Amino acid sequence: MFQVLTNNPKAYSWWLEKESTKMQVHWQEGGFNAVLIAARDLVHRGWRLLNHPLSSSIKPNQTPYKTLVLAEGTELDCQSLSVIEAAIATAKKLGDFPGATQSIIEDLQFMDLEMCREIPLQ
Repeated sequence: MFQVLTNNPKAYSWWLEKESTKMQVHWQEGGFNAVLIAARDLVHRGWRLLNHPLSSSIKPNQTPYKTLVLAEGTELDCQSLSVIEAAIATAKKLGDFPGATQSIIEDLQFMDLEMCREIPLQ
């Protein structure tokens, strides 16, 4: 079983088209940090990250969007926990996204989607 957490409308729509009995797509209200915290909560319940929360050169304070894919596990994955906790600390240190024009917002949505489209679900 897989879970996709996103606050990106483009990624949400794209993943919904792919949704199957092996995958659930969840809309996460809030910004970048809200997605990280929701993912951390899943990691605490045995899920593991399939993509890195800081996987691009775009810093958390440069985009409001994040899409994370997790796989169901049977126990706490310490590596996923370490990665997500470090990402949360980095995001808090850098601060919030200050806002942007609609054109830039659309570009940021597209870039977030591209970062997670090719994640192998196996």
